[in-house]
Parts: sequence; structure tokens; C-alpha cells
Amino acid sequence: MSVSNNTYQPVDIGRSKGISLQARLPILIGLLLLLIIGAFATISYIYARKFAIQNGHLRIKEVTEQMSTIFARSAQAIGRAHLQTSKNESLGAMLSKTATAADSLEGGYRF
Repeated sequence: MSVSNNTYQPVDIGRSKGISLQARLPILIGLLLLLIIGAFATISYIYARKFAIQNGHLRIKEVTEQMSTIFARSAQAIGRAHLQTSKNESLGAMLSKTATAADSLEGGYRF
């Protein structure tokens, strides 16, 4: 009886000898996961930026309206103060005459 050599000899079918499937599969799965994570990160960045810009515009509009109200009330208050001052007869009399230094001291006004 003859003893045969049962060693396996792979048949070369012309493929290049590269990385095996067992090594390529984890790399491909990792790259796929990185691609998916990158896509989701990009999408969430775009929507977060869009949301922040919209909120900024709304906040600027609210602040502008509040400031315009404050300035309008301030202008009305200053106008009322000027009107009240112009109705003051003693101040009008003092401004209508030419005041000398003695007149201003006698009246109690100091400039």
C-alpha cells in the first residue's frame, strides 16, 4: 500500500494574493460605520446651525422691538420734561431778562 501525501495545495485561479476576507471584513465594516457616523454628524451639524441662526434672528427681532419701545418711552418722557420746564414761569422770566452776576446771586441761581 502506498502512502499518499494528503497536503492541500490551493489551486491558483489568477487572483492576486492580498488581504484575506477575514481581515478585510472588519475593515470594511469599520469604514461603513465611520461613513454612517460622518453622515449623521454632518446632518446634525447642518440642522443645529440652521436652528441657531433662526433663533438668533428671532432674538434680534425681539430685542429690537423692546429697545424701540424703551427709546420711544424715553423720548416721550424727555419731551414731557421739556414741556414742563418751558411752562415754568420763573425760569422763563429769568431767561428773558439779561441777568447780571448780582441778579443771579440774588435770585439764588448759580451758574
